[in-house]
This record gives sequence, structure tokens and C-alpha cells, in this order.
Amino acid sequence: MTEDFLGRPESVYGAAIHAGVFGADTYLHDRQMFVDRVLGAWNTQINNYYSCPTEKHENAAEALHELYVMYREFMSICPCDKKGAFSRMFVALAKGDLDAAFGEFGKAKWPIVRILAEERERRRELPTASCS
Repeated sequence: MTEDFLGRPESVYGAAIHAGVFGADTYLHDRQMFVDRVLGAWNTQINNYYSCPTEKHENAAEALHELYVMYREFMSICPCDKKGAFSRMFVALAKGDLDAAFGEFGKAKWPIVRILAEERERRRELPTASCS
């Protein structure tokens, strides 16, 4: 990463990925703690010569929280074998494109939702044992 990239607000997205914030539910209900963690990760990156994040960096971290919440909530119901489907979302974030990351999240999510709905429907159609 270059100093020029780190000066851009969207550089916080990659820092969030590398800090592992997407791997835990820790920040689901605490936006400020999420922002503080992301900005802390951004601030400690190698070759970051900026003394502190700007208001734009903070705004970018706050905007990222929405995607984080959606992702973590979906991961709580997502089958383990489908979790790799979200890799393109992380690639988009690493490139600094939050809008594309939201798009990739949706592209990965909806096929899985369809599968989950079909499985649920199959379970409802199974005959149940009756007590006679």
C-alpha cells in the first residue's frame, strides 16, 4: 500500500478485512466500537505515515458497519459450505469499492437464501409421525 492510497477514505475497508473484524459478531450492536477498531487497524498499517484518520476516513468506517452487520447476521444462518461464496465481496472491499462490495454480497446471498428456502419447504412437506 502506498501513502497516497492510505490517504483515501476507502483505504479503511482493507484495514477492516486484515484486522479480522468480519470474522466475529463483536461489533454488531456497537457501531462506535466497530469504527474505532477499523480506524485503529488503519492507523497501524505498515507505511502509514498519517498521524490520524480524517473525518472522511471515519465516515467510510461508519458506512462499512452496515455491510458488516448484514454479513454477520447472514453468516449466523449460512451453511458452512457456502461461506466461501462471499470472497468477491472482500475483493471489492480490498479495492476500496463499498458499493461493489454491497453488490457482491447480494449476488452471493440470494442463491443461498433460495437454497435455504427450498430446504425449509422440503422439511415442511415431510410426513410427521402421528400419535394415535
